[in-house]
Amino acid sequence: MERVYTFGSSAKLVGILTDGKSLQSSHVLPIILLLNAGLVHRVGPHRLHVYLARELSSLGFSVFRFDLSGIGDSNRHKDDRSREDQILSDIQEAMAFLATLINKNKFIVMGLCTGADNSHKISLKDERVTGAVFLDGYCYPTAGYYLRRYGPKLLSPKAWSRFSKKMFKKIAGIIKANYETNVYDTRQDNYFWTLPPIHKAEKEIKQLVDRGVKLLYVFSDGFMCNYRDQFFECFKTVDFRKKVQVEFIKNSQHNYPISANREKLIGAISQWLKTYFIK
Repeated sequence: MERVYTFGSSAKLVGILTDGKSLQSSHVLPIILLLNAGLVHRVGPHRLHVYLARELSSLGFSVFRFDLSGIGDSNRHKDDRSREDQILSDIQEAMAFLATLINKNKFIVMGLCTGADNSHKISLKDERVTGAVFLDGYCYPTAGYYLRRYGPKLLSPKAWSRFSKKMFKKIAGIIKANYETNVYDTRQDNYFWTLPPIHKAEKEIKQLVDRGVKLLYVFSDGFMCNYRDQFFECFKTVDFRKKVQVEFIKNSQHNYPISANREKLIGAISQWLKTYFIK
């Protein structure tokens, strides 16, 4: 059963609730929130959120995929708050709406790319979050990352030839730009994700772990991570191995356009939910 709802006090927000099937444990399961990936509306890249919502509802979860303000069918705010404050307020309004509608007050947040960034931030801000799934979330380059990414190219004459041509074009473009007027995009609805300093991310992940929030990181192949242990190796001062689950989907792309990789992703999330939330 899927139902459309509008909610929100400052701006009208739109979401679709996929109800969990009746299972013995369903009354104690948290509600799952699927957050927008960048400016892609609630269907998700390549309908990822639709497939996720329907599969996870079969486990007994109620899943709410909704559009943040200014995205998809949701209206924009008409106030002067920062975009981050607006987004976090949108998520908390969704929580308040669902708590009244379903009479549950615990949540699992999930998101891809900017959705992972927003999932991290709301998890820190709101203690109603008991679990989070970060798809291509915070991860930083390591020696192993650079070796896997650039090592094979260093031994290829064709790669060196392409590199030389690319650098020539880049230098020519810089010279040309010095004689032309730069045009900047000043739209307020632009959304750019900048990774926080690594020490800040590590401290905040530890804070979530210490609070008892269950965390799953799933990385596609090569976007920010190109091997499974990269996450653990980039956070060396805190041992997250027994506290955070990490999955790496080899030969996958960031937005999961290939159905076989989407199925692996959904399978990994489903198994994690069964392990930590379904008793």
